[in-house]
Amino acid sequence: MERAVEVAARGGTPPRAAVITLASNVTGTAPDIMRVRKILPPECLLICDGAQACGHTEIDMHKCGIDGLAVAGHKGMLGIQGSGALLFSERFNPAPFMFGGTGSESYNPNMPDFYPDKLEAGTLNFPAVISLAEGATYLKEHMSEHKKRVEDFTARTIEGLKKISGAEVFSKPNPYGIVALRLKKVQSEMAAFALSEEFGICVRGGLHCAPLMHKALGSDGLIRLSFSAFTPPVAVEEALKAISALA
Repeated sequence: MERAVEVAARGGTPPRAAVITLASNVTGTAPDIMRVRKILPPECLLICDGAQACGHTEIDMHKCGIDGLAVAGHKGMLGIQGSGALLFSERFNPAPFMFGGTGSESYNPNMPDFYPDKLEAGTLNFPAVISLAEGATYLKEHMSEHKKRVEDFTARTIEGLKKISGAEVFSKPNPYGIVALRLKKVQSEMAAFALSEEFGICVRGGLHCAPLMHKALGSDGLIRLSFSAFTPPVAVEEALKAISALA
């Protein structure tokens, strides 16, 4: 990040925006977002992908200097698929990319100029919106205990994987529920299939919609375990036994 800012400044064109993920969906690694904000020019917008982070840990947009935060509802926020939110600061004014009736200014052929209608074309997925609201309400009281539980799951799993010959771990203990690994003798997709069919354990193999991340890791695919606070504690031991058998 420092290098990118330095190059842009040397060229005489300061960056207008920096876009970064708050937590990797591949490894569970999280950047120091406040440090990122400090090295950016004050006028540069900081836009964050919070899909893997939101709901697992508290995020203070004002304190971190975040101008735009994209939230997926179906992960840590406990909503259903199709739910999500876009939060932004007063100086971030995104233009709509979808156009259609909002019901609020039916006589206006353009999108309204006020929020949230400006960015909400057509009929919203109201059941998904309600699920996200319920998830957020629940997390107000339970996020801290969820975080401790998930950190314990990832730490125990990573410690156990380090003892398995033939398994290579790509994650550190984290509150985002992510543990990524590679089996030296089994392709990740085949390992995921075997864990599902033979052991009843659901994981994901492959590139996880992040081919550049895998390229940086020197990986052609990883096995990703995803824990939540609702995961039964016994699942950690069962997963380790199954992975040991495959390895």
